[in-house]
Amino acid sequence: MGAIFSALIAGLVLEKCGCKITMLISVAITFLSFVLIATAKIYEIPAVMIASRAMMGVTVGFCMPSATTYVRIFLGLKLIVKMIKTALYY
Repeated sequence: MGAIFSALIAGLVLEKCGCKITMLISVAITFLSFVLIATAKIYEIPAVMIASRAMMGVTVGFCMPSATTYVRIFLGLKLIVKMIKTALYY
């Protein structure tokens, strides 16, 4: 659920800030979510566990558009095509 809405927001952030900033925001949200999951498991707080799982969904939705754009820009289309051709021959 969180991935659907955060992908829309990620598109806006990608246009305004770029790939690198969007990825850094995604990493920060992921780290916070992992910390919340760990503390919720230790103290057995179900509401925090549910909130941190929702944050993880937001992270996935936020990260995917920026990761695919980042890879496409920095690897280049020719390199990707060459890698696919090489993989198909083996």
